[in-house]
Amino acid sequence: MPLDSSLFLLVPQAAALQISDSTMSSSSSLASTNSSIASQSSFEELANQVVQRRRERQRQLIVISGGRKKGGSRPGKRRNVDRRRGEHEAILMQDYFNANPVYDDKFFRRRFRMRRCVFDRVLNALTRHDRYFVQKTDALGVLGFSPHQKITCALRFLAYGTSADQLDEYIRMAESTVLVTVSRFCSAVIACFSETYLRSPTVDDLKFLLKSYEKTGWIGCLGCLDVMKWQWKNCPMAWRGAYQGKEKVPTIALEAIVDHRLWFWHLFFGMPGANNDLNILDCFPLFKQHMDVMAPEVRFTVNNKNYDMGYYLKDGITDGIYPDWALFMKTIAEPSNIKQEYFAEQQEARRKDVERGFGVLQVCFLFFSLSYSSFSLKLIIIWLAYCQIFLTRHDGEF
Repeated sequence: MPLDSSLFLLVPQAAALQISDSTMSSSSSLASTNSSIASQSSFEELANQVVQRRRERQRQLIVISGGRKKGGSRPGKRRNVDRRRGEHEAILMQDYFNANPVYDDKFFRRRFRMRRCVFDRVLNALTRHDRYFVQKTDALGVLGFSPHQKITCALRFLAYGTSADQLDEYIRMAESTVLVTVSRFCSAVIACFSETYLRSPTVDDLKFLLKSYEKTGWIGCLGCLDVMKWQWKNCPMAWRGAYQGKEKVPTIALEAIVDHRLWFWHLFFGMPGANNDLNILDCFPLFKQHMDVMAPEVRFTVNNKNYDMGYYLKDGITDGIYPDWALFMKTIAEPSNIKQEYFAEQQEARRKDVERGFGVLQVCFLFFSLSYSSFSLKLIIIWLAYCQIFLTRHDGEF
């Protein structure tokens, strides 16, 4: 739509008013102020008229095009594809959800990354939270996608790392609908279960962690800390300078704290890959709580010495950039006696919990092991938050 020339004619007038106001003498300041206010009000009236004319033209164009801005049935639009989603819904239900399915619980857990009871609870929670997952009819009375189809589509997309177009053959869902479904699914899961699985550890959780690690010989340990970087394939060109570090490709940093159960207690994601571990540590909100004396107090005794702050196991050989804080329990790079050798062996074996968590994250959700294909950093963060929820849950307790 061509722009109105009257809008550009108003700008010099406003600029002239500002210049004239600044050059007026002090003797006529009151008169100039009144004239500038009057001119400003006239300028606003003319601007409102221009905006109203533009809105009226947009309404006329919408009426001419049939009452729709885009999409819909109109001349020149590609005909709709009859994907027969009802028939494929019956096939999906027979394969996994009917009384005597084709594939048993073993196949279901492997392909959906969860048990059948967990799937049912997620389905019930999402249908109550978001009407998008409720099966509805269109204007012709044709049933839309069922909640089983939409949730299966989102789970297959995240679990197998497939393209949105590839799911069209089994779920019979178009590419644009797949992307919308995955985004709505992850957002709904986060809204329903974030209070349980995306939270900081409580006092009872800290007691459980201390007791669990005490059985393995690490008194006062609260988990394992590490940083991992993933390649961002579709990083916008304007951001590549900030996200490209020593890997020579755009990456996104993920810093996490994981316990022996692979429960992700803290997850800090989104820092540009050009930052090193020390820069990421400075922005990590968990350690800011310790510095501000806002973290829960942890008390334990080792060798008749009392401590009031827990610690995290960290690799001190490859990540020597980390400071020598009391929060970090590093290994001994060059042990000089049997006692130090034993300590280094036990520390290096136990700190693998976070590396094991990263490995499970990439195996259960293959789109993490591949390069990120999304252009939106916000969408990637939503996907990762969903994955954290399903990794930190207890099987059957979701």
